Amino acid sequence: MSSIYSNKHNLFCLTVVLFILLSITPISAEIYTPVVGQVSEGDTSIFLIDITKEDALTITVSLNNLDLVSTTPDDEITLLGIYDPLGKKMTDEGCTGEILQTCKVYNPTPGTWLVEVEGDRIYGDGKVNVQASYLVNNYQIYYNVYESDDYTAEKYTMTQYSMLFLKKYISTSDRDHFAAISEWDDYVAKNEITIISPNIKTQTDTSIEDETNTQTYYLTPGSEAEGNWLVLLRALKGSEPITIYTNYGYLDAVDTQQLISDEIKKADEAKEYPILVTDTSTPLVLSLLEKQSGDTVIISKVFNPLGTEVPCNDFGAGCAIQDPEEGIWLVDISAQSITGSAPFNFASTHHTYEPKDYTISQPIGANDIIFYESYIKTQDKEHMVTIADWDDSKTNVEIAIISANVKTKTAQSSGDEKNVRLYSLSPGNVAEGKWIVQLASLEGEGTVNISSNYDLTRIDSQELRSIENIAQDENQKFLVDVEITDIPLVISLLERQSGDDIVISTIVNPDGKQIPCTAFATGCAIQDPKPGIWKVNVKGKSITGTAPYVFASTYPLTDCGNGVCEADIGENCRTCASDCACNQFEKCGMDDVCVSITKEVEKGTITDKLRENMFNILIILIVIAGIGYKVYKDKYAF
Repeated sequence: MSSIYSNKHNLFCLTVVLFILLSITPISAEIYTPVVGQVSEGDTSIFLIDITKEDALTITVSLNNLDLVSTTPDDEITLLGIYDPLGKKMTDEGCTGEILQTCKVYNPTPGTWLVEVEGDRIYGDGKVNVQASYLVNNYQIYYNVYESDDYTAEKYTMTQYSMLFLKKYISTSDRDHFAAISEWDDYVAKNEITIISPNIKTQTDTSIEDETNTQTYYLTPGSEAEGNWLVLLRALKGSEPITIYTNYGYLDAVDTQQLISDEIKKADEAKEYPILVTDTSTPLVLSLLEKQSGDTVIISKVFNPLGTEVPCNDFGAGCAIQDPEEGIWLVDISAQSITGSAPFNFASTHHTYEPKDYTISQPIGANDIIFYESYIKTQDKEHMVTIADWDDSKTNVEIAIISANVKTKTAQSSGDEKNVRLYSLSPGNVAEGKWIVQLASLEGEGTVNISSNYDLTRIDSQELRSIENIAQDENQKFLVDVEITDIPLVISLLERQSGDDIVISTIVNPDGKQIPCTAFATGCAIQDPKPGIWKVNVKGKSITGTAPYVFASTYPLTDCGNGVCEADIGENCRTCASDCACNQFEKCGMDDVCVSITKEVEKGTITDKLRENMFNILIILIVIAGIGYKVYKDKYAF
């Protein structure tokens, strides 16, 4: 019995010793075959790693060259970067550079990590080894490294300079990365693909030289932002059907997207485009493509529906705004550097808005100026849009919008254009009251169709005069009669002869004070003009021979106000009171001339006066007779 006990005791002790020895003796890492990937020269390859632990992470990227005696030079491959599930690039030693590289990351974020390598020079097969591991009790545990190959393909027809927005809704429960790959056959074609998250973080890949493939990866989109993810496909060169592969199935076309072809003809010109946003869950993404080498056009300003300029996050191929508020936005596109005219394509994820609510067909003569008015309330949040279309390519016109507080916008046609558009932001927030729209024929005549999102009415009080001549440095005076001051005083000039430069030099109000005038292309404007006669001086600044021009005003012109009472042209104290005004001891008589209040100038014979005043004399006699009778009666009573 004791022998059995002794044997059991010895066996137990031996077991304990073996356990202790095992626990303190290092164990070799398990046999592991790393993932072998391949990269082409000038191309990139992506490897994905599902990290589940927060223990120290080791990622190793190396060449897969087992033939040590080969005379072929080693492939030159670069580790471009290692990215965590939030898209943050690791910057520690060994996380970028020429491979062999070993990157160590402490406390890694669980999720899908991404390793990107690029083939600089490929002399062999371009194969690389990628492995990732962590330690547990000196055991080296390897993560699964893989190349995603679960893709759905769909073909799209692309023409040169075309742009296409596609979308996919991704929820926060989707933990996988979002990948989009495009392929085509034509080696000449050049394309670009961009992934835009709902919080407008982006990833872009552009083909170079003879590539026929672009690939863009965005890590763990679900944890980044839930909502509509966008894919922007741009054909930079060539026309080629493109197949797009994604790991989230088929993509939907963005229904509200718009593609516009236009051009900028002058270096200082800007184009404005209103964009109607109804689906606020889709980012407002804007993109430009120049069609001519050497041109650079930019999205210079973006205004929200309240008329406030807002930043647009640039991502190289364009810019984007997250969660755009509902309403009409305005985008300014201007030239940064152009050679001649600059044609371009402009794409947006939302509708471009061109209102046709109100249309007027207006005949207009050569160098004619017509003013319209529209009352806008402060609760009107839409901007004002005015569009002019005409048939004759020889006709050129200008549109100006003048707000109630005389903030102005102007647009002109040029060359053989037969259309001009003008947009003014958020009129309700700028000024309540009557706004002015000016239509001027710079050249030619014809019928112009004017469309606007506010009803326009021609101003009855407007007046226009054609002047045949003004000399160099000569000042010509115009008198404007401002009576009912419910619209701005707008003054316009149009030279009728090329080479002449005629300007509005001074404006004097009815009190004799010189007043500043807010200028626009062909004139200037004054808010809330004071009633009375205004003096406008026009100067011939640079004249070639005779200098015919047109002078126009929203208020009627008058010849009164020059300080001289000219009876021979019909001026008197009623028709021209500013020149023929009566003093404090006079009144405007029956013949519209001033007469003394105490003694009116006698006219005609005594008989004429008696005849003219017979009724008044009769009344006086009756009154006197009545008084006399009353006195007589009272006297008799005493």
